[in-house]
Amino acid sequence: MLYLGAAIDVLAVKTARGIAVWRPGAAVGEMAEPECTVSVGLPRMTIAQGVAAGAKTLVLGFANAGGTIDCPSSEHSAQLAA
Repeated sequence: MLYLGAAIDVLAVKTARGIAVWRPGAAVGEMAEPECTVSVGLPRMTIAQGVAAGAKTLVLGFANAGGTIDCPSSEHSAQLAA
């Protein structure tokens, strides 16, 4: 499962895009914050849906400029913190 965070720029999700393109069988879906405006073409899922689809790993598939992780306060951020 690929996590796109709150990305609004396709360059920010190049890690997720690389996995989706070069290892399409390795990712069952993508998860993103509501603010996220980009996609790597996989079905949007919750963590529970991803697990049900066979996901065993959640990949942080984004990289913000400057190496920071900006996670807005939302349901996904709370799940990731847990």
